[in-house]
Amino acid sequence: MKTTNIITLLSGFLILAVFGACGPLAPVGGPALSEEDVAATVNAMVEATNTAEANLAATVNAAVEATHAVEAGFTATASAAVEITSPGEAGPTATASAVAQEQPPAVPTEAPPTPTVDPSTLSEEELAALIDAAVAEAVAATEEATTATDAAASDGTITYDETVTVEVVLVGAEEAIAAAESLIAAYDDLYGAYASESLSTLEEIEEDLNTIAEGVELMMQILEQGDEVASAAIEQILAAVQAADVSAAEIQAQSEGWLEALQAELENRAAAALAVQATEIATDRQDAIQSALKYIETVRSSLADNTISREELSAISLAGANASAGLRAQGGPQLQNLAGSIDALTTQIARGQLPQAKGSLGALEASVPRRP
Repeated sequence: MKTTNIITLLSGFLILAVFGACGPLAPVGGPALSEEDVAATVNAMVEATNTAEANLAATVNAAVEATHAVEAGFTATASAAVEITSPGEAGPTATASAVAQEQPPAVPTEAPPTPTVDPSTLSEEELAALIDAAVAEAVAATEEATTATDAAASDGTITYDETVTVEVVLVGAEEAIAAAESLIAAYDDLYGAYASESLSTLEEIEEDLNTIAEGVELMMQILEQGDEVASAAIEQILAAVQAADVSAAEIQAQSEGWLEALQAELENRAAAALAVQATEIATDRQDAIQSALKYIETVRSSLADNTISREELSAISLAGANASAGLRAQGGPQLQNLAGSIDALTTQIARGQLPQAKGSLGALEASVPRRP
């Protein structure tokens, strides 16, 4: 539509131009033109106009086609640019994703906390086994620390890197020694009042642990002042290493067979508690029940502080012997069973099974017939 309007407008301008070029049909002062001349002139003008219109249309069409071609080329170029740009943009993203996927998972820098055990919930034998393992770990940690320290100081100097390495193993030894000492202290509080033989061995072990701890502390103080100070104090460090090695060897000798000796001591202690002879035997059923209740009260008061002394164990053993003998002499099947429960409870207390003894005490009390 736009092309046709342009052609029509230009055609009008061309016709006016032709008329202007041809001049008037009859020159002023000249002879008039014939009809044939007029017709020929008009035909010539129309033909010229048609030719001009055709040329103009061709020119306009060519211009339009060129415009379309330019637009098409621009569109293709833009599309190509988009296609080229898209992979380029996706490339870094994909690369970043791939790199992110290749990154290793984060590793916690701190170890989870070590579970703690309440020593009061353990029997004497269970606590002793825990002490035996802790002492062995303390000795192993000490040997590792002294070996690392000796290796670092062997050339007469201690570098910064060696200082850092040695401090790490020394801290490990400190922690292991502290754990063993803590368990030994708990054993002393709970069972030290009547575990004389085993406690004597533990006291010797604890003394050597203290010696090692002092040596480790000295080495730590020197190393914390820097590698230059550490290098200047090589002789002092090596002396502490030697003392720690001697104490560790003594601990190994002292703890060897200690746990087995304790187990034998527990057996002997239980046998001795049950071997106590009765001094008062009930003469009737009511007295037998009263004797059982007296035994229960003696045990309860002794366990109130979660420990048992030698005097308390002796009192429990005697009260148990009297109650058991009276129940066996005066009671029927029910009281006979109570006598067995009393002997079992005395054995638990003598063997240091205090957490278990508390449960047995409650069961025994519930089984004793009520007073009439």
